[in-house]
Parts: sequence; C-alpha cells; structure tokens
Amino acid sequence: METEPEPAATEAVKKEEPPAEEATKKPPGVCDFCVGDTTADPKKKEEAMISCIDCNRSAHPSCLQFEGSLAENVKSYNWQCIECKSCSICGKKSAKCSCK
Repeated sequence: METEPEPAATEAVKKEEPPAEEATKKPPGVCDFCVGDTTADPKKKEEAMISCIDCNRSAHPSCLQFEGSLAENVKSYNWQCIECKSCSICGKKSAKCSCK
C-alpha cells in the first residue's frame, strides 16, 4: 500500500478568507442603515432596534421608515429583513415565490 507523502514542514498553511458577507457584517446591536446603536439613531434619540429572525441584521424602525403603530407592531412578531423575507403562503424566498 502506498501512503501519501506528508506536507513539508516548510509549506505555509493557507488561511481561509471569510466570505465577503461575513467580512462586512456589523456587530449585533448596530443598525445596518445608520450604523448607530440603541442610543444613537439618525434623530439622535434612543430607539430600540428590531432584528431579523433569519440573519440577525438589526435596524431602527425609523431607519426602515416604519412609523406609528407599525413601528410598535413590528416588535411583536418574527420580523424578516428584505434579504431574508419569505412568502407567508408557500414559505419560499420572495424572489422565488409564484403566489403573487
């Protein structure tokens, strides 16, 4: 039986580069739109953020232009960002949905 030669000790170990999305992902609790946190939204007032249930991206409701009761109601359900949004009828991603 032949055995495979072991890599030479002088070979450099290649570091895997993180996917581009991972490299640009913001830390939790940072708005994807204004890059502020709960204490610094664009209007410089304290505002709780909402987070996507699929990818954990966060945003201030005001940055999403959610106002009034919509801004409050969105906190009471499992919100999905535009990138993760799926059809409530078939469950497919919005771009692949034919239920329209």
